[in-house]
Amino acid sequence: MSAYFLRATGQRSIRAIALPAGMDPSTLGRQLTGKSALSVETVVALCRTHHLDMADAFVAAGFITEEEAQRLGAHVSLTAFSDLDLAREIVRRIEEGEATEALTGDLPTGESDHAPVVELRPSVGEVGKDRDMLAAASESDNTRPDDRSDEEFLQ
Repeated sequence: MSAYFLRATGQRSIRAIALPAGMDPSTLGRQLTGKSALSVETVVALCRTHHLDMADAFVAAGFITEEEAQRLGAHVSLTAFSDLDLAREIVRRIEEGEATEALTGDLPTGESDHAPVVELRPSVGEVGKDRDMLAAASESDNTRPDDRSDEEFLQ
């Protein structure tokens, strides 16, 4: 554990890690070498003082697994992104072949536990009508009331 904090903080000694956190270097040394129990409070104090990622430190200390840290980080980090950022990430995954079956697979149709799914493909008899509607829509004036670019408009 001491190797993790030395590497993560860039410090060369336990003393250099402990003092800025207001901790006794001997006590911290015992905790980081396993001679006494490492507390959650100690890890939190070190992370706050040295601006370290708490999830990484908790994994290194054995408090949580790597998988648990990833799930924790995923929820927090997703809320920080805009809808446009999320859409771009979905497109990137599809283009690079990283998308899962849940994203690229067929949608369920008919009766199910999910919300109703409307088939987007027209039936054979409706193809001509859809083309007429598409042509009419493409001929309409779709200009914006201002001079914003697509990027500005979407933000």
